[in-house]
Amino acid sequence: GLLDTAVGGGMLLGALVAPHLIRTIPTGKLCVTLFVGCTVVLMPLSFTQRPPVALTVLTVLGLMLPALNGAMAGYFQSLIPTHFQGRALSTMQLVQQTVPNLMPALVGIGLQSLGATPTMLATSVLFPAAALVVLTHRGLRALPTPEKWDLGGTDAHAASPTSAAPTTTVEA
Repeated sequence: GLLDTAVGGGMLLGALVAPHLIRTIPTGKLCVTLFVGCTVVLMPLSFTQRPPVALTVLTVLGLMLPALNGAMAGYFQSLIPTHFQGRALSTMQLVQQTVPNLMPALVGIGLQSLGATPTMLATSVLFPAAALVVLTHRGLRALPTPEKWDLGGTDAHAASPTSAAPTTTVEA
């Protein structure tokens, strides 16, 4: 209850500034900065689960999530033709809801098989590894602010379900 409240409170405050951040900071720089920020903020939870630390970490995390979610989801949705929006949202929600639900099971298996220290070390490596991938992705870092997104003619493709999908060049 209290931890969820910390995240929710942070998200409510973060939602107040997210639209301004999304409009003014290039999407790539915003997403990379916030993802790395989330990684740094979450690291203390790998070493301690004391309630004051957890409340602080989750509140700060909540502050960052609205801008990160708004920027990335906005970009993804802008690329998807209107007639594919439902399918795309369903797929994204499936992934977003499945992965977090698998983690407790995987951690439980790790705790039972490997013990506490190796499991905590393994889980504390996942977010920094993902942050490294995000940091090194030139195409993501190069995304401009929303009004400058190259949507590859998405609006034209939205008119016909038989049209070819838009092409967007992203460098890895």
